[in-house]
Amino acid sequence: MSLDACLALCVNSTACLEDCLLDAGWTAPSPDLGWVLDGFLSTILVVLSAIFSGLTLGLMSLDKLGLQILQEGGDPAERRHARAIAPIREKGNLLLCTLLLGNVTVNSLLAITMARVTNGLVGFLASTALILLLGEILPQAICSRHGLAIGAHTLWVVKVFIFLFYPIAWPISKLLDKMLGREMGMVYSREEIQKLIELHVTNPEAQLESGLTKDDHRMLIGVMEYKKRRVREVMTELDNVYMLDCKRRLDFSTLFEIYKSGFTRIPVFDTTHHNVIGILYAKDLILVDPQDQVEIRTILSFHGGEVKKVNEDTTLDYVLNEFKTSNSHMLFATRLVSQAVDDAPGSPGGYWSRACTVEQLTGIITLEDVIEEIIRDEIVDETDMAVDANRPKQKDRRTSARASLQGYLNLYEHDHRLTKEQHTLSAPEVQAVTAFLHLNVDEFKLLPAETVLKGLVFRATLIERHDKESEVPVSPESQDKHMVYRRGMPAPFFTLVIAGKLLIRAGKEGFESEMGPWTSLGEAALRKDDYVPDYSAIIAGHCRLLQIYRRDYLAAMRLAQPEMITASRQLKQAIVDMEYENESRQNSPLLVNHRRIDENEEPRTPLLMDIDSSRAEPDGLSPEMRALNRLTSLGSANWGRLEQEAQGRGVIIRFDNMRYKQETTVSIYTRDHQALLAKVTDAFTSIGLRVRSAKIYTEGDKALDVFGVVGESGEQVPEDQFDFVRQHLLSRVFETN
Repeated sequence: MSLDACLALCVNSTACLEDCLLDAGWTAPSPDLGWVLDGFLSTILVVLSAIFSGLTLGLMSLDKLGLQILQEGGDPAERRHARAIAPIREKGNLLLCTLLLGNVTVNSLLAITMARVTNGLVGFLASTALILLLGEILPQAICSRHGLAIGAHTLWVVKVFIFLFYPIAWPISKLLDKMLGREMGMVYSREEIQKLIELHVTNPEAQLESGLTKDDHRMLIGVMEYKKRRVREVMTELDNVYMLDCKRRLDFSTLFEIYKSGFTRIPVFDTTHHNVIGILYAKDLILVDPQDQVEIRTILSFHGGEVKKVNEDTTLDYVLNEFKTSNSHMLFATRLVSQAVDDAPGSPGGYWSRACTVEQLTGIITLEDVIEEIIRDEIVDETDMAVDANRPKQKDRRTSARASLQGYLNLYEHDHRLTKEQHTLSAPEVQAVTAFLHLNVDEFKLLPAETVLKGLVFRATLIERHDKESEVPVSPESQDKHMVYRRGMPAPFFTLVIAGKLLIRAGKEGFESEMGPWTSLGEAALRKDDYVPDYSAIIAGHCRLLQIYRRDYLAAMRLAQPEMITASRQLKQAIVDMEYENESRQNSPLLVNHRRIDENEEPRTPLLMDIDSSRAEPDGLSPEMRALNRLTSLGSANWGRLEQEAQGRGVIIRFDNMRYKQETTVSIYTRDHQALLAKVTDAFTSIGLRVRSAKIYTEGDKALDVFGVVGESGEQVPEDQFDFVRQHLLSRVFETN
């Protein structure tokens, strides 16, 4: 049947119409959805290509050592990501084969798909652009910086493709393992590590990220390089080593010298410095009594350290091992030297010699030296009195460690002097005693420390006993000689023990106790006129005491309160008389009114002014009596004459070189007198003059100060220097020109 006839019969039936068309060879067109599927497939392939390409760079750049470092030393997120990636990264060749197979596969499928969608040239260009930009450049740029985090989050994709490509990737990875060996990761040599550390410090961005400082760099480099250093490079040479002779006795001078040296281990030699027989430890000297004067050899026989030697060419790593395994922290460096030795007669005409090799001491090395070389810095503790002897130009950082050490040593310097010509407190000692009294003794807390109290201490009586015997005297004669306070006898003075000790006997039974350094007695004597102690105080062996008399204390109180002076209009003599005469103190254990007395003479009641008649001139008058007659002749008329002479200046300064006195008398008249003594004393000291005596006469608001001044060698001040001294006093003390 023809198509037309068939169509005529199927006018009212759609199914019949379709059958007619199919029988005639017609087909129904279907919708074209191929380009949609190809586009979707291309997108998936591009994403997979990017993952494979990025992970190839990101994961493979994380070697095993790098992941181990991140697992133990990274931040919490890095540790978590590193632990997730580490099992996969352990099989490096399998991971590499999987990623490369996946990358090649998806890139090939992407090219085929793009060629089917478009014609050949357009497909080539499109696939190349997609693979290059989206599949290679962009993912590798991202994964090179964030490969750890991206790899941890896409790990499930990698595992899927490992499973899919395992039959192909596993044989290839095994072949690579056999050919290339086990993967070690990135390993640096010693030089590369040093350079890496240096770059982490010198590069600003790397330093900010790493947090390493220059001190860290110095110490890390020191740890890696100290093994190359040898003993001779860091040791203290023998000429700079503090050593002691074994025959030297441990008296006070030696102990004081050891303390000042600051060393805790001291080599001891016999005859020559090259013959070291032991090490003296400072801690072993704590129980040594300097009065026993024990030989150092005796101490070494009980506590002598072993002398251990090491060749000066030995490296420091061996020396450090030696310190760790031995009980010694000091080794003696030696070197082998050849020398000729006369052996025996070889011919009738003389001897023949043979050459031998002997060890020669060249220096010492301590554990501190090795540690300093490791940290590349100087270690200075609170007892060090010097920096490295081999590097004297290094910065001295001791000033902040123990700034008051020298002042502390000055308290004991008096026992270390070679001569005993001057028995006075030095300036640091005056400062130390002043501070102690001001802080610890109530009677002195009201006095200004820097002016009145300092002047009072400067003029106080100093008693020194240098007896060798340490036993307390038992005979009555020796007890009188050593007695400071006697029970039931008036004692108008306060006593401070600076060094040594006092034996105190109190009560009817005479109970004994001891008072050591920096303890005081007789505070009540400063408050009461008739102080009588109920105990006896006896000097026990070597002792150093400072005594302040009540009259001096009261004078200091009046100086501290000038308004009390102005309330009285009659002449009052407030004498603060301190004669620093070395001959009167050197052999006298007890001073009364600053005048030497004989042992058999009874101490007399203190007078207003003590006159030593033994120094009288041919006319029968002593120098002090002459000065007293001249000064006490100042009645009210004379005070008025001085006031008239002082108009326009406010102060009068007079000089007098008397032939019968080995000092220059400087008389100063002024008004509104307040602590003038300390200021004038400091002014004299600043130009090299020393005040030997000082007397103060006051009436109302007027004062006359008389000073006995000598030069550095104890001579009088030349008359041609009077004007210079006068101008210096006016500018420094009275602030006038």
